[in-house]
Amino acid sequence: REFAHGSFAPMLLDWSSWPEPVGADSDDPMAWRDSAPLEQTRLNVGSAVSSEYAWYQTSFDVEQPVSDAELFVESQRSNGLLVFIDSAFAGAVEDHSHLLEGNLTMTVKLGYLNSGDHTLSVLSESFGYSNLVGRFGNSGTGPKYKGITGDVLLSAGEGRLNTSLVDGREWISFPGLHGETLRRKALWTDQETSGSAVSPRWYSTLFDTPTFNPTIEGLFLQITTGRGHLSLNGRDLGRYWNITQGERAAFSQEYYFLPPDFLRSDGTLNEIILFD
Repeated sequence: REFAHGSFAPMLLDWSSWPEPVGADSDDPMAWRDSAPLEQTRLNVGSAVSSEYAWYQTSFDVEQPVSDAELFVESQRSNGLLVFIDSAFAGAVEDHSHLLEGNLTMTVKLGYLNSGDHTLSVLSESFGYSNLVGRFGNSGTGPKYKGITGDVLLSAGEGRLNTSLVDGREWISFPGLHGETLRRKALWTDQETSGSAVSPRWYSTLFDTPTFNPTIEGLFLQITTGRGHLSLNGRDLGRYWNITQGERAAFSQEYYFLPPDFLRSDGTLNEIILFD
């Protein structure tokens, strides 16, 4: 399929952005408090939240400075983790495999840690469940797990024992993203300074509904960077992900269809929101 740029394509207007607040607040009514992180599928389904994301948070202390700290997180295949220490981005790790399912220990290099108390926040992103259930005998018929599904170990450097952070201390698990719960960016004005410099962000842009014939023409949004979710006028359009196939330089997908039924016909501007 070839895409031709039509003269009816509208301009994207009034771009704005705001950060996704890092971590989970124990006072939030959506948050779950327990002695261990809750598995992501159970957490989101139990909270009636349809999302590929979940936040986890706990606290820990370091008796003396560490120059080469690492975090070992028991998770699952086809999952990604963004790790923050004291709301500052510390590292990321992800697994893209889909032919196999099962436990996977992910390692995040944290680097230098000061002595004292710290807050650990983890954003988990599911990359989808195996769609080859039973084909190779590697998938059972039970629930599919995502997120943090076992122990979380803090390594304070060579020659030191790893410390389990799933030892009865409080963990806060939050279903989905804060922006998915609040939904309106107007509610985020007080949160502008709460995100890390490299924390995930929400982006919004507006455009007029163009005049075109949807039976022979279509409206597409071209995205050539990042990975996240896309919505049009509050309707979820799914994931966008600019990855290449094998050694090819071309993106697997860069044009995303905007359904004409989701466009506004009352003269008001349409709003596209992206989480990246």
